[in-house]
Amino acid sequence: MARFLTLSPRTVEAHRASIFSKLEVNTVTKLLTRYSDVYPPGPRSRAGSW
Repeated sequence: MARFLTLSPRTVEAHRASIFSKLEVNTVTKLLTRYSDVYPPGPRSRAGSW
């Protein structure tokens, strides 16, 4: 991710930690669960439909 955005890996880690803290989660699984609670999948949310 850092390379793609031309950022320092430490910068990406700091932003990720900030997001985790604000959402009160400590794993990616919990983050995705929290996100899916806020934005439930719609009728067009099938894999490959991007």
